[in-house]
Amino acid sequence: MYFHVSDISFCAGNIITKGHYGKQLVQEGLSDNNDINGEWLREQKRRLNYPSKPSRLLSSFVWECLDDAIRFRDSFRQGHTIYEVDFTEQNPLTHSVCYTAWSQSHPNLDLQAQEFWEGRLTYESSNEVFAESDLKVHSVTAY
Repeated sequence: MYFHVSDISFCAGNIITKGHYGKQLVQEGLSDNNDINGEWLREQKRRLNYPSKPSRLLSSFVWECLDDAIRFRDSFRQGHTIYEVDFTEQNPLTHSVCYTAWSQSHPNLDLQAQEFWEGRLTYESSNEVFAESDLKVHSVTAY
């Protein structure tokens, strides 16, 4: 069981389609010249050096721990709902990384992108997990 944070209302049994975040970024003009959060750089690094890793632009994002989902929601998505979910695909290829570890002010963004895909940016908490899989909603949390 995982936890997903969203501003969209879902009910138990609903399917949350993968790639929603990536679609939003593309609609906002994500490119080499418009890369506020380093997503373009990370995607280019993944395509070149880590093609077997799931694309963040095509993935669903979850938390393994409710406390981490609450911390993320309260810090970055106030008012959003937390859902208990599972990936719809059995054993999807996942990648885990601490969502607070990425910094656009890092002195070497290319190196940071490499460390991101190598899995060096994980900690004991605040790790998001993502996979190119839809999510099935099991319930809405009370938090």
